[in-house]
Amino acid sequence: MKTLSYVAYMQPISSKRLVEVRGSGVYLHLKLLEQLAYIEHQNVGRLKIYNTTEKFQKYFGIQGDKDLLKQKLFTKVRSSNQSSPSQPLPQTENVESMTQPSQ
Repeated sequence: MKTLSYVAYMQPISSKRLVEVRGSGVYLHLKLLEQLAYIEHQNVGRLKIYNTTEKFQKYFGIQGDKDLLKQKLFTKVRSSNQSSPSQPLPQTENVESMTQPSQ
């Protein structure tokens, strides 16, 4: 499911990038997702570029262009994270204070 979410959010995404993020086991996930027709790929030289399919969009109830798809997925993930108190979202103020040099 994580591999599918990476493809959906970052599409079009290369197989190289997916391996960097998810590890070499991602090839099995990609093969399974292609067999289920949730994703498809295009060959660009030796590189494969992955996108979601119409079946994916219909199954998850997300219609529209890729930018709209990303916004809806982000909203769904964010709302599900806010509803589960076990994993609070990081505060942006903490991240900004960590990146600024101390005086």
